[in-house]
Amino acid sequence: MAYVILFIINLVLGILSLYVFYKILLLVKGKLGWLYSIIIFLGIMGFSNSANSVDENVIPGTNQLKSFDLKKKYAPQVSTYSERIKIADNIISEYDLSVVYEKDSLTLNPIPISGISSTNGMSSGTKWVPHYINLEKTSDPKIFSYHVVGSVKWSLGGLNFYVSSSEYTGVIKLK
Repeated sequence: MAYVILFIINLVLGILSLYVFYKILLLVKGKLGWLYSIIIFLGIMGFSNSANSVDENVIPGTNQLKSFDLKKKYAPQVSTYSERIKIADNIISEYDLSVVYEKDSLTLNPIPISGISSTNGMSSGTKWVPHYINLEKTSDPKIFSYHVVGSVKWSLGGLNFYVSSSEYTGVIKLK
């Protein structure tokens, strides 16, 4: 429920900010003209986009999500596979775990290669940042127990005000 309340508060703040910004642009246009209004608009939009441009889930310099290596030595086989499961669910979004794996050439048992955890759904006001993903073998060679550790950053109007630690465990079946 806190996710929904924070989403609504952020939505209202965003709409109010646009309204105030619109009024300021009308004031500037009336005093200085359209050219200055456009310059101020582009300047403020540039600042607002650059303030939120750092994404901790993305490898710097790329648009690729951070991946957690689950296999010490990786010798690429012919095919890789992936499996995705939901590890947490709240009213407006969910956290997923995706595991990329290959199959052993002799036994055809899955061998995990890497893991990625991401958010699906609406995430205004919260941001899931995974820090650690681990998979352990179980007695069944196709079932692995997972352990995902991360944090949720709570923000209001773009400013972080709380960070909560989260830990998820369970099992995932790799086909």
